[in-house]
Amino acid sequence: MTTRHADQPFPKVALDVLDDNQDALRAELIDGFGDRRDIVEWWQRAAVMTFGNIEGEWPASSLIQDRTLLNHLVGRDDVSRAVRRKHRKNWLEPACTDAYNHLKMAAVERLPEDDDDPLAEISVSAVDDPAMRPAFSVLDARQHACLRSLWGGFESRKHLSSWLATLNGATFGEIDRDFAGQLTRDRVAVRYLLERETQVAAVYRVKLAIKELLPAFATAAKRLQGGEATPREEAEPSPFEDRG
Repeated sequence: MTTRHADQPFPKVALDVLDDNQDALRAELIDGFGDRRDIVEWWQRAAVMTFGNIEGEWPASSLIQDRTLLNHLVGRDDVSRAVRRKHRKNWLEPACTDAYNHLKMAAVERLPEDDDDPLAEISVSAVDDPAMRPAFSVLDARQHACLRSLWGGFESRKHLSSWLATLNGATFGEIDRDFAGQLTRDRVAVRYLLERETQVAAVYRVKLAIKELLPAFATAAKRLQGGEATPREEAEPSPFEDRG
């Protein structure tokens, strides 16, 4: 058995790119987080890099309901590190594997032609798009921006309305169709969204992200990978087709 190709990119290069993306998630989880906002932002990235499968293994709701879990995610002691390693194995790895197996059925295989070896020219770490899919870069950026805008609160109802208008793009249309209307009719919710200094308002905004945004983010990634929302047409190239 030869080992001369062991260090070369896999012919389906998108698989190596996805694996590299997921390695970053693994490392961040083991290192732990600074606060619950960091955890939420990591979970959002995990939703993209696992094509939404993280929700089935590690529901976003646990980030509100399980106080012990939250303590271990930010803890710096050996017990917390052991708990994070356990959760990586039991929760993150199954989601990563499901995403990998989904991609391997769709990724394009590249084989050397003649005496050239195009695989040697591809640096997996230099590829910016998750799983070599530009649409996922757009989705990830929109979701990250959505959370960052929420954390600081909003200067006025006008700014809040502008933020709400970005949610369709950030969730691939998966946000509840009545979410904006219900939120703006809730006087307590609006007050906490417009209060930019108080700790209670900051906590409310984090919980809002966990309860309403993260599940929609995960569903968006699943729909985008599966192409369920937009059937592919032969006459028009799909923007979701990978380049690996």
